[in-house]
Amino acid sequence: MESSSYEVKYELFKVQKLTRMQQSEPIAEHRQMEDLLISKEEIEELVRRWPQLDAKSKYLLEGKYIRGKSDEVMAEELSIKPASVRMALTRARQCAYQLLTKEQTPSRS
Repeated sequence: MESSSYEVKYELFKVQKLTRMQQSEPIAEHRQMEDLLISKEEIEELVRRWPQLDAKSKYLLEGKYIRGKSDEVMAEELSIKPASVRMALTRARQCAYQLLTKEQTPSRS
C-alpha cells in the first residue's frame, strides 16, 4: 500500500516535469530528453529516500512540486509569510539533495 503511494508521486513528478518543460522556452529536443532521463533517475532515488525526510520537508515538497500549490497558499495553510515558505522550501530541497547524494558514490572496500 505504501509503495503505490510512491508510484503515484513518481508519476506526478514526471507529469509536472514534462509540463514545465513544454511551457518553458524552446530548447533543443535532445536536451529535453536528457533532462527527463536525469530527472527520472533522481525521482526514483527520491522516492526510495522519501521516508527519510522530516514531515515539514515532505509537506513543502509535495505541496509545491506534486500538488502545485503556490507559496502564498502554503503560507496561509502554515500561518507563516510566503518568504518563510520560500526559505523553508530551500532548506527542504537542500535536505532532499543531501539524501540523494548520500551514499551514491561507490564505496571502496
